[in-house]
Amino acid sequence: MNNFLLYKNKVLTFSKLIGLSSIGTTVQLLTSLITGKIIAVFFGSAGLVMVGQLSNMITIGTNLTSLGSRFGFVKIASRDSSKIFRKEMYSVLSFYLLLVGYFFSIIFIIFSKFLSSYYLLDEKYMSIVFLLALTLPLVNLFTLLNSVLNGFQNFTKQVKINIVASILKFSPLLLVFFIETDTYLLLLLIIIGNVFVGSYALIYGIV
Repeated sequence: MNNFLLYKNKVLTFSKLIGLSSIGTTVQLLTSLITGKIIAVFFGSAGLVMVGQLSNMITIGTNLTSLGSRFGFVKIASRDSSKIFRKEMYSVLSFYLLLVGYFFSIIFIIFSKFLSSYYLLDEKYMSIVFLLALTLPLVNLFTLLNSVLNGFQNFTKQVKINIVASILKFSPLLLVFFIETDTYLLLLLIIIGNVFVGSYALIYGIV
């Protein structure tokens, strides 16, 4: 009887996780499709290209600032799943990522003119690169948070924060319906969306 109840609880938990994962995937897909549509309608193919290039820069930046630490956390986390250990590890790695992140941010700032010309095809976007450099460590905290939850196999919370993150990342783009925009503002809104996500990860980790 006890085995049957245990099996039943596992099945229910697994079913809830599948349902929640489906919702999360749907939200991420919808926000991505709507984002692409908004950019295509308001900014054309040039806007899509610029956002793609900015996304490449963000990916490179987050990979540099993490230095593989998030993958090491999963291995460490598997040894100890206590709440105190989780808080301590998240705090230590957050500090580490912010410290290393701002080191690479300085590199980005120094080469902002080159990065603007190479990735964004114009030196006038130097300030965008500058802002991106300042926010990279914060953005990387979201990746760390995902790794923390994955390391402790807390998949339900992981799906939930990804749903919230998708909405936060998408929300700044709604401003294009109310104000006059250009490509510069588009890139700025993309960065703001990522800052929302990073700030959410920071607050979530503190709480």
